[in-house]
Amino acid sequence: MRYGTVQAMWLVVACTPGIVSAMAQPILNDGEMLRRLEQGPKGMLAIKAIQGTAGGPAVTGDEVEIVLFHRDAPIKQLTGRLDDQGVLMLGDIPVAIGITPLVRIRHAGVQYQDAAPTMTPEKPNAQAQITVYEVTDEVPAWHGTMRHMVVEKRDGGMVVSETVVVENSGDKTWLGAPPDAQQRRATVSFELPQGASDVELVQGFHGWCCSTFATPTLTVQMPLMPGKMTYKFAYRVPMVGGTSDLRVRMPVSVGRLAMFVPREGTVIEPLGTVESTANSNGSAMRMFQADALTPATLAGLRLRFGTAPALQASALKPGSWSKLSERS
Repeated sequence: MRYGTVQAMWLVVACTPGIVSAMAQPILNDGEMLRRLEQGPKGMLAIKAIQGTAGGPAVTGDEVEIVLFHRDAPIKQLTGRLDDQGVLMLGDIPVAIGITPLVRIRHAGVQYQDAAPTMTPEKPNAQAQITVYEVTDEVPAWHGTMRHMVVEKRDGGMVVSETVVVENSGDKTWLGAPPDAQQRRATVSFELPQGASDVELVQGFHGWCCSTFATPTLTVQMPLMPGKMTYKFAYRVPMVGGTSDLRVRMPVSVGRLAMFVPREGTVIEPLGTVESTANSNGSAMRMFQADALTPATLAGLRLRFGTAPALQASALKPGSWSKLSERS
């Protein structure tokens, strides 16, 4: 299952008088549906932008794009600009078949978006309030709140599915590190296990146009907005000599690392993680976790498939990890 990306605040707004004209362009080529939309009932969408940066200027004149969706398919596009109150009112929204507007506001060079409530003949009017922020080149106080890894054994190695939640605790959008040769600016990064390959971006990314993978680091090249952002991705890890190395790290602190690994046929060699009994009752997976990881801390485990006895975390003494690596 794939996920779309939405990054903005949820929507609540009070209507402001006045209507701003907008340009409409149909996307759908279904003539019958277009006729139903144009001839059917109409509604009104009220959009308001909120300044989320303390002491920031009033939000006025920004470009607004609205894409109308029906059953996840885009059918019409509208454009307009915020007035001097930071408001855009759009009338004549076709609602005959049930429409969900996706509202995008471009402020200070960054796009903020969210979906408004579905508009129907019974509920033809909707309101959308979107918070926007000023931008900064300074690295904010961002951190990882959690990093969850689900590991599955496949031919030749492991497939790992990750969910990582990061938080920008400031009130400005971070544009990123200095631009590279392609004028792309790096923000969030994740160090994957050594040998990771076939990386698939699932949620939180805008595809490979705005991301890069240079073994072993996956880097996001998009502005990091205030608040929490969820990234989901998957990749393969090879098995060498019957062992897969699943150690990871991030350049910032992480509140909790949780790893779910197959119970059957594995020997666990933890590094900085301990086994949890939270899901031990008949589960096909074992859970290992580490809390309050400091920046750049390497943590995780190695999975060995075979008949060797399991090695418990308590058996690992200082310096023993390097010895284990030499034996494998």
